[in-house]
Amino acid sequence: MQFGGLVDPGGNAPDIRQPQGNLRLTLCSATERGGFVDGGWWPHSLDLATELPDVLLALFASGCVVHRVTYSLVGWQQPPAAITVLGRRISLGGVRNQSRSSITLVDTTHTNSSMVNRLNLVVIPPDSEPWVAERALRMAGRDGLRLRPSEILVQARTDR
Repeated sequence: MQFGGLVDPGGNAPDIRQPQGNLRLTLCSATERGGFVDGGWWPHSLDLATELPDVLLALFASGCVVHRVTYSLVGWQQPPAAITVLGRRISLGGVRNQSRSSITLVDTTHTNSSMVNRLNLVVIPPDSEPWVAERALRMAGRDGLRLRPSEILVQARTDR
């Protein structure tokens, strides 16, 4: 089965090593992470398997480790169970109760301790007006902001 050109019919995911497009991502500073959101992402489409590798490449370049990504089962095209980026296999898991306005990137290196690191990103809908998306990205990357993903999206649309 083929998903966004990233999985061949035999089910072997090619190793993505180069950015595929124009990444629209913002992150809070590392010292401010751990609130409701740690940054924002404005994908170009709802094809998670195509869009996610650029996010992972950027995070790997900044020293983040990601082993698993959870996403809402509602809203995304059905991605494969895993993708490979820079030789790292990243598991993808749909969650029924996760908001469609967020994805969670998880470092599962320390699964038996309290040291599990998570990045929660606001997902700005691909068809958003540019002024709304840019405002939501700025808000999501603001250190100390204590809004949930859905609240950021609402406020980005209403405050002009």
